[in-house]
Amino acid sequence: MVGVFEVNTFAAVFSAMGIILGGAYSLYLANRILFGNINLNVVSVSVDISERETAALVPLFVLVLGIGLYPNIFLDSMHMSCSNFVENLRISFCLK
Repeated sequence: MVGVFEVNTFAAVFSAMGIILGGAYSLYLANRILFGNINLNVVSVSVDISERETAALVPLFVLVLGIGLYPNIFLDSMHMSCSNFVENLRISFCLK
């Protein structure tokens, strides 16, 4: 998109608006397909997630957030084995 912006600003703005409007329409369409016409009184009374489900999902959320913020903690432990694997692949393809 940056390259298009440098060449033709109108095309870049037009395409960015298309992406934004397409995403908004996708969310609107998914909401209408999945939920239809929702009675707001029913939604305000219902409980979406129980305490047990929350207790199971919070550690997963923290783990995913940790992997996203500090990926090197996990990548460093895999570096040596992945390097050896790539080297073995390189050797095996060179011998054939």
